[in-house]
Amino acid sequence: MSTTLLINAFYLQEEAARALRRRQPLRVVEEVLGKARRLGASLVRVHANHADERKRGDSAMRLGPSANDELAWQGLDHVIALAHAHGLRLVLVLGNQWDELGGARTYLRWGGLAGARPADGRFFTHAATVSLFESPVAQMLERRSSVDGLRYGAQPASAGWELLNEPRGEGLDASGHAVREWLDRVARVVRKHACSSHWITSGEEGLDVTAEGRDEAFWRRARAGWLWRARTSFSLNARSPWLEHPSVHLYPEAWGIPPSLVAEAGERLLRESAAIARAQGKRLLVGELGLRRSPAEGARIASLEERRSIARRWLDVAAEVDAIAVGPWMLAHDARPAAWDHYQFYVRDGLPLAHDDNGIATAIAAWSSAR
Repeated sequence: MSTTLLINAFYLQEEAARALRRRQPLRVVEEVLGKARRLGASLVRVHANHADERKRGDSAMRLGPSANDELAWQGLDHVIALAHAHGLRLVLVLGNQWDELGGARTYLRWGGLAGARPADGRFFTHAATVSLFESPVAQMLERRSSVDGLRYGAQPASAGWELLNEPRGEGLDASGHAVREWLDRVARVVRKHACSSHWITSGEEGLDVTAEGRDEAFWRRARAGWLWRARTSFSLNARSPWLEHPSVHLYPEAWGIPPSLVAEAGERLLRESAAIARAQGKRLLVGELGLRRSPAEGARIASLEERRSIARRWLDVAAEVDAIAVGPWMLAHDARPAAWDHYQFYVRDGLPLAHDDNGIATAIAAWSSAR
């Protein structure tokens, strides 16, 4: 078995919806899918359940508890069809813990809870909110594409379904069971409506409630012991019979790890998490990994040469531990401003791949071509 390159392009449905609304060609979608192929990717990870009410009439797919924007949904129809035409398969993300693209707070408001916070753990336990998320997932998987007429749950362009981007059990029980119960519940819905060949993953970051299976002394030294005091349990979720591929996201800089330990922290997280997954007979999915291309206030970032070296090492380790896929964050299209996302990289038209403006893309392509 081999490790597949996954390219993150969360925004493709948004770009497709905007192009359709303006009756323009889907140039950005074509550009990004073509560049994903150039990098050697087989998978692209896309957000597939846009519920941000601030983008009503632009790209929001859900406009409320029971209202949808058909044209915005058609944007996703076109992304799926174009991915298939490019020989790519999609990891389709069903929701977001964070506020972007309509996160947990949106559903909590729809469920009647006032004063919801970012990453509010009540999203996983409030009955009305859970139902508001769960029922549309079933409807989505039964949707027939306006492009090819195929049911979403039977799309050949779909590799798998991700239940939620970065679920965290803030404010919930310390065992992680509340998040696990939610994951199992939604995964059962997906499995009922999706092809057996489509796998299901949690979308989690690899956080846990215990340091068991980890080098606790290293993580204390790296000032990241909090990773194992979360209220979401990677090891518990890895045991779920409904989740084929335990998921991790890798951002040591964002976790406050000292620059001298960033590379080692990434490698350790990959090896430790893969071992926990392997004990359950499962292969790890590295849904995201990122290195900052611009510094946070008062922080130091690695040089471009260092970032390329670290990225290549992490990709190599993902392959060594037999991850099913590894996904650098995030491939930007050429018109996307550099300040939009501090972790994005480019494959600039008209520039050699090794050009500095392309960031870690050089390391990604070199890794892929060597496989």
